This record gives sequence, structure tokens and C-alpha cells, in this order.
Amino acid sequence: MDMAFQSRIHIAIRYPDLVPETRRRIWEKFIQRIDSKEIQGKRELMDHLDDLEKWPLNGRQIRNILATAESLALSTSRRRGALRYSQVEEVADETMRFQDFFEEGPKERKSQLGEISSRQFQERRVRMMR
Repeated sequence: MDMAFQSRIHIAIRYPDLVPETRRRIWEKFIQRIDSKEIQGKRELMDHLDDLEKWPLNGRQIRNILATAESLALSTSRRRGALRYSQVEEVADETMRFQDFFEEGPKERKSQLGEISSRQFQERRVRMMR
């Protein structure tokens, strides 16, 4: 985690991961809130709830994924009614890949730093801070 970002966090609270049933209800609620002109997209998303509930996402990520996919559909087609499940899937994939990168990055850096000498550590630390 970026030190500037981390310094602004005063207390970190870890919440347990959502269970699929809860995640499904969150997807349903946010799908219902999508613009009424997105009839086909909403139908496709409801048809894929069995898949959506398995994606390891929290409520904020689900909301952001749907909002981003809806915006992308609108900007691509210049009209409402263009949202499709494939767009949501694409945005969710990128979100999960970023999450994996964000979670793995510090571990990789720590293991790499453990393999080098103290002097090398100081040199690399200075470079990483830039």
C-alpha cells in the first residue's frame, strides 16, 4: 500500500468476506436500480445471478462495477439500453485483477527485499520511494 495513502488511515477494520447469498441480494438490489431503459441488460444480469454471486466482491465494488459498465455502454453506443452482461463481466474482471495486484504487491516486494543485503535494501528503498 502506498505510504501516503496508508498514513491517512487511522484505524483499519477487517470485515469478513460476503457469503454468496448476501452477495446475490446485493447484486439484485443494484440491478433493480439500473436505468429502466436497460431492459435487456437487466434481464441478462438477472439470468446470470448464479455466476455473479460467486465473484469475490464486496457491496461497494458491485455498485461501482455496475455504474462503470453502464457508463461504458452509454459512451460506446451513445444511447440507453446498450448495457450487457459481457460489459459487467469485463469491468468485474478488471476490478478483481486490480484487487489481486493490490493484495499481492506488498507481499512480493517484501519477499524481494528479504533477499538482498542491507546496503542494497537502502539503495532499492530510495528508488522505490521515488
